[in-house]
Amino acid sequence: MLSPEVSSGWIAASESGLLGGIEWNRRAIQQSRPLRFDGALRLTTASGELSQSAQIKHKGARFTILAMGNNSSALLIIDVQVGLVELMSAEIRGSALPKIKKLLIEARASEIPVIYIQHDGAKGHPLETHTEGWKLYPPLKPADGECVIRKRESDSFFGTMLQQELEKRGIAHLIVAGAMTEYCVDTTCRRATSLGYNVTLAGDAHLTRDNEVLTAANIIAHHNFVLNDFGAGEHVVRVQPTDEIEF
Repeated sequence: MLSPEVSSGWIAASESGLLGGIEWNRRAIQQSRPLRFDGALRLTTASGELSQSAQIKHKGARFTILAMGNNSSALLIIDVQVGLVELMSAEIRGSALPKIKKLLIEARASEIPVIYIQHDGAKGHPLETHTEGWKLYPPLKPADGECVIRKRESDSFFGTMLQQELEKRGIAHLIVAGAMTEYCVDTTCRRATSLGYNVTLAGDAHLTRDNEVLTAANIIAHHNFVLNDFGAGEHVVRVQPTDEIEF
């Protein structure tokens, strides 16, 4: 059974009232002990493993759920742009890009918000702003209405509106995929935990290329190892294969 809990991530609506806090179902919540709410709240299991939000209205001791969805998670696609994809080996592209596509399909089917990060590169950079390489990779392009946030640094939060967009949507958990593994993916996952988000990194859906020391496969495996269970306070990164990620 789920129990309602007011969380810092919920989105305020116009109506105020008192919400009871023990039993609920898809049609009503029975008042028991009062908690303040403003028309929307997050519903979580006692273990915190499942989080949902509900739009509600109150009438006396009963609260009718108007709409409910598992929208406290968002899929974050980092820097999947033409110029970076072209730098990757055919093997890495062939492995990771279909996994990112699968995440997109499942997120959209589950009505999970999808947020794209687009890097603005300097002149001569593979992602130089407003060049062909800067464009989001067409086979994985945003659907109408999906959010695109531009950045200039490896940290997707630094100097951007990402945190504000997440707060507007009541997001507490990020599912992360994209490029490049050791730069923007790694930095964004770490920063997210320090800002109070839990992170699921799709371990087979981020990309990089060989460098002078390590192969791309070794870099990906290393970062999956070191990021799994990385955390700040109560917020952690979990690394999972795409096929095990539930929306």
